[in-house]
Amino acid sequence: MLLWGEMKKNKGFTLVELMITLAVLGIITAIAVPSFQSLIQGNELKDGANKVLFILNDAKNSARLTREVSVLKLDSSFNAPTTAKVFDATANVGKNVTLVSVDKAVSFLASGLVETTAKKYPICITVLHGKSLKTEFISITQLGFITRSTSACDTK
Repeated sequence: MLLWGEMKKNKGFTLVELMITLAVLGIITAIAVPSFQSLIQGNELKDGANKVLFILNDAKNSARLTREVSVLKLDSSFNAPTTAKVFDATANVGKNVTLVSVDKAVSFLASGLVETTAKKYPICITVLHGKSLKTEFISITQLGFITRSTSACDTK
């Protein structure tokens, strides 16, 4: 039974408490979103570089196993010889990722050696993320060694 001076206590939040909570959530979100976007872009770049490495190794292994020339296209306009098995690195490399190279194609010979259209070694393939402009570099020596790094290729 309630007496005249007693009030029943309400359970819940006031409007001011809810507004402060929403403001704090908004600030935390504003801080987290750019960091999350950077993480996504970094993952897209690594995924693209991994796909290029997979295609490179696939072409290299195919040449060794079949004892025939395998050609890796780095430029979609390149016309590969009809006798070679062609691997296309320009298609489906990844979201927001492009390849930059002086060479239009890389040929893996049955002997394990590598030839290019530009005849400069080591071959440098730049994997570029279109939005963040971050890069990863893949180099291929004339002997067919493939390396990946975040620093520019050592072209002598």
